[in-house]
Amino acid sequence: MVKMKIAVSFTLLLIACAPERERNPKACIEMAAVIENFNLRHRNAFEEGRITQEEYSSRINENDNLKISFCLLSLVPVERNTNF
Repeated sequence: MVKMKIAVSFTLLLIACAPERERNPKACIEMAAVIENFNLRHRNAFEEGRITQEEYSSRINENDNLKISFCLLSLVPVERNTNF
């Protein structure tokens, strides 16, 4: 969960560093892939008995909500930093 929060924070930081206005749907696809990887890890942990059904459902719901939120944010035009 901490790694996911760090990945999201880092990605948002990269998107936020930009003065030309543009959308970044590719970031949505990339983050969706990362979140699906986390979902797979959660499923494996559930199947191995390391987490309960309630924890598994909660984590999957949180990840799905995060994915939707991130994809919506990636479609908002942001300024692009041309200094890089």
